[in-house]
Amino acid sequence: MIPGRFLRLITLFLAVCATASGQESKYGLPRTGNGSSVGRQEAPAAPGPADTLIVRDLVNRSIVISAAYPDSAIHLLQEALTKSRTLRYEAGIAASLANMGRLSNVGGDYDAAIRYYRIAEPHAIKGLRSRTSLAMFYNCMSGPFFNKAQFDSMYRYVTLAERLVSGITCQNVKEVKEVSAIYNNIALLWSGVGNYQRTMTYLHRSRRTILSYTGKKEGLEQEAAIVNSNIGLMHLEQNAYDSAEFYLHQSMGVQPEITLTVIGLGRLQAHYHNPKEAAALFRKAIQLAERANDYTNMIGAKARLGGLLYEQGDLKQAKIYLNEVLRQSGNKGNLDLENSLHAYEILAAIAEQEGDYKLAYAQKQKSLELLNAQKIKEKMLSVYALESELGIANRDKDLAKQQLLLSRTRNRFTLWMIAGGAGLAVLGGLLFILYRKFRNRQRSQQKVLNSVKQDQEIKSLQSMIKGEEKERARMAREIHDGIMVQFSTIKMKMKSVPESYKDMDCAAYLSTDYYRQLVDQMEDATRDLRSTAHNLMPDMLLEGGLEDAVLYFCNSLRRDTALEIEFQKHGTLPPLDKEYELSIYRIIQELLQNAIKHADASHILVQLAILSDNLLTITIEDNGKGFDPAKAIEGLGLVSIKNRLRVMHGFIDIDSRPGKGTSVHLEFDHLFFSAPVLQ
Repeated sequence: MIPGRFLRLITLFLAVCATASGQESKYGLPRTGNGSSVGRQEAPAAPGPADTLIVRDLVNRSIVISAAYPDSAIHLLQEALTKSRTLRYEAGIAASLANMGRLSNVGGDYDAAIRYYRIAEPHAIKGLRSRTSLAMFYNCMSGPFFNKAQFDSMYRYVTLAERLVSGITCQNVKEVKEVSAIYNNIALLWSGVGNYQRTMTYLHRSRRTILSYTGKKEGLEQEAAIVNSNIGLMHLEQNAYDSAEFYLHQSMGVQPEITLTVIGLGRLQAHYHNPKEAAALFRKAIQLAERANDYTNMIGAKARLGGLLYEQGDLKQAKIYLNEVLRQSGNKGNLDLENSLHAYEILAAIAEQEGDYKLAYAQKQKSLELLNAQKIKEKMLSVYALESELGIANRDKDLAKQQLLLSRTRNRFTLWMIAGGAGLAVLGGLLFILYRKFRNRQRSQQKVLNSVKQDQEIKSLQSMIKGEEKERARMAREIHDGIMVQFSTIKMKMKSVPESYKDMDCAAYLSTDYYRQLVDQMEDATRDLRSTAHNLMPDMLLEGGLEDAVLYFCNSLRRDTALEIEFQKHGTLPPLDKEYELSIYRIIQELLQNAIKHADASHILVQLAILSDNLLTITIEDNGKGFDPAKAIEGLGLVSIKNRLRVMHGFIDIDSRPGKGTSVHLEFDHLFFSAPVLQ
């Protein structure tokens, strides 16, 4: 079956943004009376109510027909855009372009959607006078970036939206819808990096936004259905089937035609071993998605149904739906890629069962081509998850410092009040009492400081452990998804040899392209296996020690990157503990990779100097573009390096200026030597 993450919460951008723009007054089309400031700086007079009413009518008509007649909706939006530009009506320009972006996103043309939103952004900033309207614009603007797996851009616009609605009290149904939708999208961000706890936090915040509104809740039915559906889907991801069923049925009771809710119920039926009911629900989801021109959910539901039919042994029907997924998917981004990858894998398995090894081999090859892109996406998600958790940890630490400072301020104020009110008559006794109180406060504050320091050390160690665990998981995934798949395709290809070349003698077979391709593929798999093993524990580090391993790594980088990488060594380094050497080697690896990725350098110097029996210094310099250390934000790599150094009693100093290159100096003044060998 398709992994649950393939269809996780995609209604947050599709259904949520569709409903958000569904009353397009939300995108700012505010009612303008005489004296409106819209367009005042660019036009001799602001557009009047009659003019803006025409634009609003065109936009709203396009939304009504967009699901069934997207081309006609685009035509109406182009007419609204032309009219708005003539009037210099900023809100109208923003609404027209934003809805074009929404339709392109739902239709799967993510690049076009991004272009429309970028053009609309300056007009939205000028024309959307409501905080929630501008926040909703940024909320929906993040949608195509999610679908293209560009998580940095997605995070930027979702964060802008969250800042705009932070602390707001909703005054009407329109604002409730917008704030609820924004929290839904923030939930999607956390869901994308696998943090279900924070996903649930924002989903329930979205639900509370709706439930806590004290006015009439008419018009909030679809928003309530969407958030209940998403909560149910998150319970489904965590195998909490009873809770998932409760929330999904709540959603169906309010809005029975939300595509992803129907898919979620189909997944529940499949889990309960009711394949007929599951298949019927998946087919219903396909119909709903096609009717709404919902590209992403359409191929997602077909992929689900194809996987279910394959599990039930209906290979013929499974092939029909899975081939439709491949035909309709453009592999344009995040969810497209996952659906296509899984479709290829199932089709390869079907071909192998049917004895068509050549087709199975071809399908496996196509899945391998998509696998590299999938690995890049997962790596981005992993890095983003760690960076997000690290940012939260830093914010918690700053909050603890602020609370400690506030506590000190209050304590001083109390002390002066007591001293001033006591008077000279009881000065001697009060001094003794105050002295005791002061010492008690000192002890209390010292405990707080020790606790904060201990928490910081624990968080640092946790961060380092998380980084190491992520690296181990990545290596395991590379072996499973890359090397094992390569050997699997080699096995299938070898199975087809007796059938395809049974009438050919050995000498003739050894001269065929088929044989040479098989040998080349085995060499590639062997090389990948050797490279993976080397990354786990470099052979040179085990055999020759730290100096030889660093020299070998520099030479490898020089060959792979064509950069001038110079290695220098001063003094003789005694044998060190292997785990200690490996930590130093990993730090040098990280710093060199950072220089190659970010510095735009042509020359890098790596220098090891042994200044005494117990002092090792490492210097890495480049002639790249440099940066301002005061303005730099520490990335996950640098934080991991500092955590390692703290454990190893090491020291780091970074010297860099824009345009002047970068120099990183490391010192280790407490080396861990290996145990002597007894003769």
